[in-house]
Amino acid sequence: MKILILCSLFFIFSCAHKSSKPEKNYSASYSSDTEKEFESIENERARILEYYRELRKRNWNNYAKKSIRNKNKRNRYKRVVPRSYKAAKTPKRRRIKKVAPPPKPQPVTPWPDEKIKEVQIEIAQHLTFYCMEQRKNPRYKAKGSCKQYTNNLYDKCYTKHSPIRSRRIISCIKSGI
Repeated sequence: MKILILCSLFFIFSCAHKSSKPEKNYSASYSSDTEKEFESIENERARILEYYRELRKRNWNNYAKKSIRNKNKRNRYKRVVPRSYKAAKTPKRRRIKKVAPPPKPQPVTPWPDEKIKEVQIEIAQHLTFYCMEQRKNPRYKAKGSCKQYTNNLYDKCYTKHSPIRSRRIISCIKSGI
């Protein structure tokens, strides 16, 4: 048992000594241009710090007052007042907005008869083309039912856009079909 203890102590102390190899200190070495660049940066930072330190010295009273004010603001607590005890606010006067009168509607110039005829022909073409497309549709099996549907649609659109002055009636018919 004594031998075991002695051996373990010998082993622990033999591994614990410092190595005899010299340690190499590696330091980063830079070129002289780079070193000068580093020094200029450090000098610039020091100069800026010194500049702001001087500014603070000049205006120290203002800085001290601000810090005291900020501390006082932080320590104050806002008093909470229930709504029922608050004074009733006086209603603000509402300003009357002046509205310009609506512009007068300009008289609509009637379309020439040629344009009206063109629009009527286009409407008739759309209606007949729809009936030709839907001829095998079971919805229009009875004779004349498609023609009746398109005539009803034309009547609805014509009442909406009674005098033909624009192409709105055509877009109404297209949307209905």
